[in-house]
Amino acid sequence: MAYATALLALLAIAPPTDTTVRERWFWNAPPQCPSGETVRAEIEEHLGEPMAQLPLTTWSVVGTVTHDEDAGYAVALVIETPDGRHDRLLTDPSSCEALSSSAALLVALALSPDPEALGPEPEPDPDPDPEPTPPPNPKPKPTQEPEPIDPASGIEPAEPPQSTSTPDPLTFAISLAPGLDWGTLRGVTPHSRLALAWQPRRLRVSVAAHFGANPAFELPGLPLKIRLWRWSLAGEVGPVPTLGRFEFPLMAGIEAGQLLLTPSALIPRSSQVAWAALLVTPGVSWVPLEWFAVTARAGTTVAFVQPTFEVTGLDPILVPSRIGVRAYLGVEFRVPLIMKTD
Repeated sequence: MAYATALLALLAIAPPTDTTVRERWFWNAPPQCPSGETVRAEIEEHLGEPMAQLPLTTWSVVGTVTHDEDAGYAVALVIETPDGRHDRLLTDPSSCEALSSSAALLVALALSPDPEALGPEPEPDPDPDPEPTPPPNPKPKPTQEPEPIDPASGIEPAEPPQSTSTPDPLTFAISLAPGLDWGTLRGVTPHSRLALAWQPRRLRVSVAAHFGANPAFELPGLPLKIRLWRWSLAGEVGPVPTLGRFEFPLMAGIEAGQLLLTPSALIPRSSQVAWAALLVTPGVSWVPLEWFAVTARAGTTVAFVQPTFEVTGLDPILVPSRIGVRAYLGVEFRVPLIMKTD
């Protein structure tokens, strides 16, 4: 767009009709470009003398600078000397100062009595070289099978090269995590988890021991303090997506154990009952060191059984919920091993 505007400016600028005017200097440019006085001073620096003292009978210079956001800057020059009229168009994609300097040199060459003393005339930017055509892909040479070796020749066959594949990572871990449980015993109770895990790449398999207990409490009509306990063993498995030093184990499994009541004399035949549940406990692990991690997990339990503890004539001591909630925060110590592959 800037080039088209500059070309229109060239066509619109008419040569001076007043032959009595010995010189005419006109420079029209946007505010961000050098002024007419600056460009004229640069022309006179090239000439080595003021433009008013040139040994020419008549001359005139008209320069019009235009700017376009896409094409950049362009200047249309109309230079009149005793030799005739000279129209030139210069462009620069980014710098109006560089464009003005080129225009000043071009005007000085046109007005100078000895143009060769000023150096070569500025040339327009060359067109970019065309990209070379990539050579055709050479046809792959057919692979030749090695010739069989005669056992009688005494030459032993060369051993095949050893594999350089990266060994599969393997990690054994032991973790201890205290937490809270709701739904298995009465209200929110303390809970703890001790686990052994085996983790190859993006999979984790673990075996854990769970333990929980109610603080001692009393029931109306009973002079004794009652305690509830729970222990269980669980097996879990799940994928482990990773992001940097963070792991996101998505674990699920089954636990089985017992619910216990003390003192057992309250319910002599039913103070110990079986417990089993489905575990879904996703979590996150931060691994700042190869052998150490901080773990946090929160999930739910879905009971397969709902055993109760009751004393005749009193309210039920325990009625487990079908759906429970568990949360842990703990530490994990890891032993990374390298599995060699053939």
